[in-house]
Amino acid sequence: ENIDKRSFGYLLILLFAYSFWSGFVPLPCAVNGGEFSGGYSILSFCQLYLLARYFALHGAPKWLKNNGFVIYIFVSLLLAGFEYLALRFSIERVMGVLYNYNNPLVILSAVAFFFGFQKIQLPSSKAVNHIAKSCLGVLLFHNSWFALRSVEPFLKEYYNSIYAEYSGFSVVGLWIIGIVGTFVVAVSIDQ
Repeated sequence: ENIDKRSFGYLLILLFAYSFWSGFVPLPCAVNGGEFSGGYSILSFCQLYLLARYFALHGAPKWLKNNGFVIYIFVSLLLAGFEYLALRFSIERVMGVLYNYNNPLVILSAVAFFFGFQKIQLPSSKAVNHIAKSCLGVLLFHNSWFALRSVEPFLKEYYNSIYAEYSGFSVVGLWIIGIVGTFVVAVSIDQ
């Protein structure tokens, strides 16, 4: 609440630089960085929370707010290009960390995506809001002990059998039916 804008900015720069250096840079001189776990740690969550708090208190740069989707598409294409090069030249280290959540390009992409959607004004819908209440339930349905033991093997077999027996748009259509069906079941259980 009380930190000034300049100090807050320096804090974020230091946190992101350390996260980037310790967990992402494929250099032999980089430190271990296990506390960031590729961006999947509580420290990384706190770092992203502080970034969001900075934007809430001091606003985002205009270039980011006004060009969210353009920046998102550019950075996504840049990441795809890096992935292509890493695959082309078999650079295993890059392929292993390219989409980690402590990659600055991934963070920039996510922030730009957020600001792109923030500018869109959508009308409120009671049906969408009712279903949206169950999103956490859908996530928990997919990641619960019960789901991992009983639902996941069934879904894997469903999708693999479709892939083995069909081709082209039939595969995509049947997979979409499976995804929507799983979502409806999870929402029904939650509600």
